[in-house]
Amino acid sequence: MRSWGDIRSKRGRQMENRCNGFTEAEEVFKKLVKRRQYRKYKLVSEY
Repeated sequence: MRSWGDIRSKRGRQMENRCNGFTEAEEVFKKLVKRRQYRKYKLVSEY
């Protein structure tokens, strides 16, 4: 599983979902997008 920075784009998320088949991270990411808190994970993923 890659960092959140690679999943932020729709295309990247779909590719990762097809390759790895993880659903929890995708659902969490959707919730973060709705709450617009995905910026925090961008900073975390850079470390």
